[in-house]
Amino acid sequence: MVKRRLIAMAVLVFVASMVLVVAPASAATNPGFAWIRVAHASPDAPAVDIWVNGQVVVSNLAFAKVTGYLLVPAGDYNIKVTPTGATTPVVIDANVTLEKNKAYTVAAANVLTSIQPLVFVDDNSEPSPGMARANFIHLSPDAPAVDVRVQGGPVLFANTAFKSASTPVEVPAGTYTLEVVPAGAPGPVVLTLNNVALSAGTVYTVFAEGLAGGGPPPLQAVFAAFAPEGHVWYLAEGCTEADFETWILVQNPNDAPATVGLTFMTEKGAVAGPSGVLQPNTRYTWKANDYVKSWNVSTEVTSNLPVVAERAMYNTARTWGHDSIGVTSTASTWYLPEGATAGGFETFVLVQNPNPNQVTLNITFMTSSGLKPGPTNWPLPGHSRITFYVNQWGISDFNVSTMVKSTGGGVICERAMYGNNRAWAHNSIGYAP
Repeated sequence: MVKRRLIAMAVLVFVASMVLVVAPASAATNPGFAWIRVAHASPDAPAVDIWVNGQVVVSNLAFAKVTGYLLVPAGDYNIKVTPTGATTPVVIDANVTLEKNKAYTVAAANVLTSIQPLVFVDDNSEPSPGMARANFIHLSPDAPAVDVRVQGGPVLFANTAFKSASTPVEVPAGTYTLEVVPAGAPGPVVLTLNNVALSAGTVYTVFAEGLAGGGPPPLQAVFAAFAPEGHVWYLAEGCTEADFETWILVQNPNDAPATVGLTFMTEKGAVAGPSGVLQPNTRYTWKANDYVKSWNVSTEVTSNLPVVAERAMYNTARTWGHDSIGVTSTASTWYLPEGATAGGFETFVLVQNPNPNQVTLNITFMTSSGLKPGPTNWPLPGHSRITFYVNQWGISDFNVSTMVKSTGGGVICERAMYGNNRAWAHNSIGYAP
C-alpha cells in the first residue's frame, strides 16, 4: 500500500509566520494575494531550503514532501533552492510571477544533475456538491507517459508525460483503488494505490515521484489535499465615507496560525488592504476606514487556512449598526426578499464583482403589484463594487424584493435598509440558488 505523504503541520506554522515579510520583487498590477506551495520531487537530491527573494521560507524539505499553501502578495518573486543549512550550491534559481487569486505548485523535479523548477497553476475552485476534484502530476524522471485508472473502471488521467499535469477531473466522493499503467496500454500495472479516500468538497493532487526502474527511491505516489471552503470570503457591503464605519471581523478556529489578507473593492477598482497572522483560536478586527475611503467598499478576505469572516457597520455616533456574515462563492443569480421604499424606508442593493473582468447586471424588482424593471445591461468593472438605491427607480411600496442576474461572471449581493431618517438600519446577504 502506498502511504500518503504530507508535510508536517510544524513546517506550515513556521512558514506562515514568515511569508508576509517577503515582499514581491516588483509590485503587481492588481493588488491581492496568491497561494504557493513547494514539492520536492528530485529523487536523488538531499533535503533542501527554499529561498524567496533572499530569505529562507521553507527549511529542510525532504524528497516526497509537499508544503502547505503559503499566502503571499501577488507579484514577481525570485526562488532559489540550496542544500539544507547552506547558501551554495544554488541548484535552482528561477523567477516566477504569481497572479492574484491563483494557486501555484512549484516542484523541484528531475535528477540532481538535471534538476529544474516546474510551475503548475492549480485549480482549487470548490468541487460540485458531493464531488471531489483530483489532479495528477507526473514527476518520475525515468517513467514513460502513463494512464491512471480506477481498478475495473475508467481512466481518470490519460497519457500524462513526465513534467506535465493532467486535466483535473471531478469524481464522486468515496474510496478507490487506482492503477498506473503505460499510456494507452492495458498493462502492466506499474503502481497500485489502494484505499484512496476522496472526500466531498476537497481538491486532491497526486504526484508520481521516484524512479520507475526500481530506485532507490522507488516509484511512489505523494498525495496533497486542499479544502477550498473558508479560504476566500466575500463581503459586499461597506462604506467608509461621511459618518460610516466598516469593520472586518475574522475568526481563526484552527489549531495553527492563519495568514490572512484583505483586498477592498470600490467603484474605482481594487485597493490593497492589510494582512497579518491570526494565532490559533483567535479573532481579529480590521477597521476598513484605516485603509480605504469610499462610499462603496466591498471586501475580499483570503487565508491559507479555513477561517470565518463577517462585516459590521455603524455610524460614528453608534446610534445604529448592521452586520452580515460573508459568503465563500459567487453566483450569477441572487434573491433579496426584504425591501421597502415607502413610509420613509430606504433600500440599497450592493453588488461586488471580484472577477478581473467586467460583468453585466440586470435587476428586477418584485412588488405588491408585480414585477418592476430595474437597471438593465448595467456594466460593473472587475474588482469593483456598485450601490443601487432602489428608491430612485420609481417604486413606492412597502413590499420590494430584488432579483439580480449577472452575465460574464458571478457576483455577490447584499441588501441594506434604513428608516426614520437613518435612525435604524439592518442588512442581509442575499440567497443564491
